[in-house]
Amino acid sequence: MKQITILRTLAVGALCASLLSAKAKNYYVDNSPGGGGSDSNPGTITQPWQTLAKVSGFKPQPGDSILLKCGDTFWYPIRWNGITGGFLQYITIGSYGAGASPVINGQGYTNCIGLTDCSFIGVTNITLTAYKGSSHEANADIQRKGIYIASINATCTHIDLENDLIENIYSTSYIGTGRDQWGSTRSYDDGTAIFLDTPYTNTSCMIEVLSVDNCDVENVAISAINGNYRYGGNHLYHIFIQGCVFNNIGGPGVYLSGGSSLVYQSNTSLYTGSSAADGQLGTGSHLWYNAFSDVLVQQNTFIGARGSHDSVGIHLDVNNSKLIYQYNYSYDNAGGFFWVEGGVSDAVARYNLSVDDGWRQSTSGVQAGQLLSFFPQTSGRNNRIYFYNNTVYDSTNQANFGFANNGVNELLLENNVFYLTESAYVTIANATGNANVVRRANNGYPTELPTLPGTINPVFGYPYNPEFDSGAIGWPFPPFRPLNTDLSTGGLMIVPFQDDPSWSAGNLSPFSVVTDALGKTVNNNSPGLGAMLP
Repeated sequence: MKQITILRTLAVGALCASLLSAKAKNYYVDNSPGGGGSDSNPGTITQPWQTLAKVSGFKPQPGDSILLKCGDTFWYPIRWNGITGGFLQYITIGSYGAGASPVINGQGYTNCIGLTDCSFIGVTNITLTAYKGSSHEANADIQRKGIYIASINATCTHIDLENDLIENIYSTSYIGTGRDQWGSTRSYDDGTAIFLDTPYTNTSCMIEVLSVDNCDVENVAISAINGNYRYGGNHLYHIFIQGCVFNNIGGPGVYLSGGSSLVYQSNTSLYTGSSAADGQLGTGSHLWYNAFSDVLVQQNTFIGARGSHDSVGIHLDVNNSKLIYQYNYSYDNAGGFFWVEGGVSDAVARYNLSVDDGWRQSTSGVQAGQLLSFFPQTSGRNNRIYFYNNTVYDSTNQANFGFANNGVNELLLENNVFYLTESAYVTIANATGNANVVRRANNGYPTELPTLPGTINPVFGYPYNPEFDSGAIGWPFPPFRPLNTDLSTGGLMIVPFQDDPSWSAGNLSPFSVVTDALGKTVNNNSPGLGAMLP
C-alpha cells in the first residue's frame, strides 16, 4: 500500500504471500439505480451488495477488499470494530469502475468511517463528506469526523489512508465560541477530517504506523488531522503524513500530542485558522504538536495561517524533543514563522524560507505576531535550540520582528539572513533575557535593521533580489537565490553545545546537511549564509 516497508516485518516469503492472496476476496458494492445491487447478493461484481450497512455488518478476512462503485454516493457510514488484516494482507476499502471516486456521505452521523481497535486497514481513493444534517445517531449534532480511528481496548496498527478526499466536515450544531483574526467572537462546529482517539482509562492502547499519503482535505470546521492527548502519556507512534494538501481549515491543520516518530513531508497547507465559512474555528497554526519526540518536518509549504492567537507555520508546544525542521517555505502566516513553547529540547530549524510572516498586530482580544519566539511555560525552559541558515524576508512593511529568547537555556542563531524593509515594525523582545548560553554569529541584516544584541561579526547588506514573487505557491522554493555572493559565502560550521547528547531525527544529523534549500551542495565547514547558496 505504502512506501513504509522499512517499518513492516516482511518475514513472509513470496510463496506464502501468494498462497495467502489466493484466499483473499473482493466484495463489490453498487448503489446506482439499475446497478443490480442488493444486500442479499453474494457481493460479486455481477451480483454486488447495495449499502454500507451491509459492509458494516460484515467481517472481512485478511486480504479482503471492499470495493465501492465509482460515481456512486453512499448515505451511511462504515463502522468496524476489531477488524484486523495482517502483513501483506491489508483489508482495503477502495473503489472499482470508471468515473469519480465513490462518495461516503456521513451527513447526520458522527463519522463517515469508524475504525475501532482495527489494524492493517487501508482506505484508498474514497471521497468522504459530512456536512451538518439532521442527527441520525447520538451525539451527531455536536461530533463530526471524516475518519475516526480509535484504540479503546487494543492497539491500532498499520492504518493506511491513500489518495482520499475529505471535505465539508461540519457538525449539525455549534460546540463553542472563539475569536477570529480580527478579534471578533464567532461560534464554531466540530469537524475534523481524520481523528485519532485513545481512552482515558486504558493507557496501554495506542495508534502506531499510521500513513496519510496524497490525501486532500478541504473546508473543515476544525482540523485536517487531530491526535487527541487523552491520558497524559504517549499514544501515537510512527506517523507518516506526506504529499497531502490541506486547504481552508478552520483550526490547526495538524495537531498531534503524545508520541514519537513523526515524518511530515512534502505537504501543502493553505489557510488554516480560516473563518471563510460559517462554523469554522477561525484560529490555528499549520503544524502544532506537543509531547512528541523524533520529528522530521521537511519540504512543506505553509501559507496563510490566520487567527487571534497562535496561527504560525510550525508551533512546537510543550515538552517536545529531537526535531529537525528543514527545507520548508512559510508565507503570510499572521502569527509568525517558528515558535518554541516551553520544555522543548534538541530542536533544529535550518534551511527554511520565511516570507511576510508574523505581521499580526496586537488589538483587543488579539495577540501580536512574532516571527520567532522561544518562551517558557509551566513545563519549563527550552534547552538546546538551534536556528541556523534560515532566510527571513519581509515585504509588507508590517512584519513584527518580535524575538523572545528569555525562555531558552541554550540557543544558537548562526548564519541566518534577516531581510526586512526599512519601515518594518521591529521589536526585539527580551533579546538578552536570562539565557544561560546564547550564540549569535554571522547573521546577515539590511543596514537599517538593528542586530540582535550580542551578535558576533554581523554581516550587513542586501544579498537577495527584492523582486520576489510573493504570489508563488508550492515546492520547491520560489526563485530567491542570493545576488551578492560576498554576503552569502563563508558562514560558521555548526557545533553542538557541550552538553548536547548524540541524537537524530528521521535518521538525520542535526548538525550537518547535504544540500541547501534549492539542492546545492553544502560545505558544512563553511556553509554560507541563509537558506540558499549563490
